[in-house]
Amino acid sequence: MKSGSQTGGPYKKTAMKIKFSTFLFFLLTVIGIGTMFFLRSYVYADSSGVTISLEANPSGNKGSAKAYDIVLNFTGGSSSEKLDYTKAVVSFNANDMKMTEIALSPSNKLGRVLFQENSEDANSKGKITVEVGALTPGGGPTTDKQLVLGTVQFEGNTSNASFDTSLSQVVNNSSKVIPLTSTPVNSGGGFFSSFISFIRRFLGLK
Repeated sequence: MKSGSQTGGPYKKTAMKIKFSTFLFFLLTVIGIGTMFFLRSYVYADSSGVTISLEANPSGNKGSAKAYDIVLNFTGGSSSEKLDYTKAVVSFNANDMKMTEIALSPSNKLGRVLFQENSEDANSKGKITVEVGALTPGGGPTTDKQLVLGTVQFEGNTSNASFDTSLSQVVNNSSKVIPLTSTPVNSGGGFFSSFISFIRRFLGLK
């Protein structure tokens, strides 16, 4: 019995050492990944959401034509995160009004026009599609402030105008898709809460 107990001792110690070494390796790996994740989030501060709207612009009215700005608003944007690409759609009642002109804003740094609906097609479908990108990667506008994509003008019954606006995709300069809602991507402490929970399970704690 005594010799059996002595034989089992070293095995038990070896198993404990292996378990501790595995835990230590995992801990250092997670800390390294967590540090990179934190630094990347801090530097780029990716937006947690973006919304689009059509806002009246009285200063842009021409005669009977009423002007509206296509506006993007970002949640949690930053001066280091830039917009590289977006595709916006504005739907309207073609029976009540007609689009007469659309002018993309030259100051928004999205000078690469991939697609822009002409008046004839827009009025036949009741839909305006605009697809633009930055001239160079990382050369687009920052996401820390409101962005005006352009101005569109309508003639007709605009007194009770009703529009539907949507975005199909918005991509930033790190090739990440910005969510098309204002719902935060990261909930507070999610990463660290998961990590602590795993450690507790690993150590057999409740």
